[in-house]
Amino acid sequence: MSNNSKFMLKAIELSIQSAKTKGGPFGCVIVKDNQIIAEGNNQVTANKDPTAHAEIEAIRKENEDIAREREVKERVRREAMDYQRQLEQQMIKEMQDDSELERIRREDVEKTWKKREDQWAREAAARAALLKEVNDTRELQIREKQALKEMVKKDDLKWTAVAKTKYDEDFKKEKDLAQYHRNRRAEAQEQLLDQIQANQTRRDKERQRIYFEDRARKQQEEVFNKQLASMRTTDYKPKDFRKKKAEWFS
Repeated sequence: MSNNSKFMLKAIELSIQSAKTKGGPFGCVIVKDNQIIAEGNNQVTANKDPTAHAEIEAIRKENEDIAREREVKERVRREAMDYQRQLEQQMIKEMQDDSELERIRREDVEKTWKKREDQWAREAAARAALLKEVNDTRELQIREKQALKEMVKKDDLKWTAVAKTKYDEDFKKEKDLAQYHRNRRAEAQEQLLDQIQANQTRRDKERQRIYFEDRARKQQEEVFNKQLASMRTTDYKPKDFRKKKAEWFS
């Protein structure tokens, strides 16, 4: 079923209802964009208005709807304008309040900022004082450390001189002691060599004595053997070694 047929059926339905209500059997619908925007039926007899035909009634209803819509729109427009004026007034009041609040806020911010700046200034002064104290302490420590280094350096030089003197003395003592021991060893070696030489000389003399004694003994043995041999070959009369009696002369 097409849209036109539906709209026609609606008009017929309206005409039937109009006939039931003592109106003429006429109905009308006004369509816009495939939608029914107004309806009407014959009201000539009911309203005793010869102009109250169905199409006129539909147009009147459309006009009434348009008027109501316009009235609604106007009312809405007026309300919107009133609301806009109220908003503007409210915004003005809020702006004024905001201005006052902003002034108060600025004053509070300035006071707070002033307090912060004062606090920062005090902190900066405290930091500067602390830094100065630290620097003074550090400088004092550096001076004390430098003085201590100088003192230690002087003590080191003094100790080095003393140590050098002590080292020289100890070295001289050790050198003298080493020379003394070398001399003693040389003396001992010389004495030992003398003793060895003396012992060698004594042994040589002893060997020489033994040699000569043995030689003399051998010579005596040879002489004795010769004499013995001679005695055996000749009549040998042993010599009388007894003492003769002394003769006294008167």
